[in-house]
Amino acid sequence: MKIIDRYLLKNFTIFLTLSILLFIFIFLVVDISDNLGGYLQAGKSAKDIFLLYLFLIPSLITLLFPLGILVSIFFTIGLMIKNNELIAIKAAGISIYRFLLPLFLFLIFLSLLQFFFKESVETGATRRYREIKEGKIFDNFNNEDFILNIDRFTVLKGEYFSSKNMFIKKPEIFKFDQKGNLNFYITANRGDFKNQMWIFEKCHIYDLDLNRYSYYESKEMLEFFVMFPESMVFDRENVDIYKISELMSIRKKIVLLKDDPSKQETEISYRFYFLLINLIIGIISASFVINTKDIGIVFALSLSILFIFLYWGILQSFKSAASNGFSNPFTIFFIPNFIFLLMSFFLLYKTKK
Repeated sequence: MKIIDRYLLKNFTIFLTLSILLFIFIFLVVDISDNLGGYLQAGKSAKDIFLLYLFLIPSLITLLFPLGILVSIFFTIGLMIKNNELIAIKAAGISIYRFLLPLFLFLIFLSLLQFFFKESVETGATRRYREIKEGKIFDNFNNEDFILNIDRFTVLKGEYFSSKNMFIKKPEIFKFDQKGNLNFYITANRGDFKNQMWIFEKCHIYDLDLNRYSYYESKEMLEFFVMFPESMVFDRENVDIYKISELMSIRKKIVLLKDDPSKQETEISYRFYFLLINLIIGIISASFVINTKDIGIVFALSLSILFIFLYWGILQSFKSAASNGFSNPFTIFFIPNFIFLLMSFFLLYKTKK
């Protein structure tokens, strides 16, 4: 690696770290000033409040990372332009594209690190943040609108589940044959775990193979499924608390029940496409800051922010559409990312050499 490459990446890394730390600090100060009173009124202890903000930080890193890239590129390259270092680089026969190449490769590397950071750290931290803020433990306390695979052919669904009180509101059991066809299902008003078994109240049993229907005021479920409450829960609405492997497992369960897995598919696709976001923002920012001598640093920064917020707004609109089942998420995310990636390369191409 050439000296100029190390110099560029070192300065960029320093500015990126400082800018993200500053943005996180500002965000936390504003959030604390707005919500601290509410947390105290809700009975949160000082330890709970400290942990709440501690577990919020990983998601803030991901949220603020693209903005940090924009600011860092402007500081890094802008200072080099101000000190006439870029002129010296051009005089040495190094093109703008060769000068920026290590930065773009570094952004790809950082995006991969961010991807693994989200999978290994952020999802768990977000789960703990919500547990503290919402006063519930997702894995072993309760769950709304849940779906669970009991085995390859049996799915349990319910409107609400609590392992603390050991009951299910409006449970449903679906049994499928080896071809995936529904051949048996059970509905009930309530299910309670008593004497090491589930008992369903006001239970309706439909055997589609035998074309037979039965009704019971109270029915033991031992012959249909055996599962302890503490091993039953997952949350299909709060998709950001799961790793991709967990989201894919939840998606399979929802598809098996012939329900809509759009939220899970959208989150999975978005995490993979997020690898492109930092690169696109980096190319757009670099394309404008290179020309600050001609258009001015303030105007260049304003144009970068305009393009990036336009890109981010369109991306979030497409994400919302995908979550609501408008189209295949992987396909729908391709459109804004492809358009803005082409636009970023065009801006870079038009940059004065």
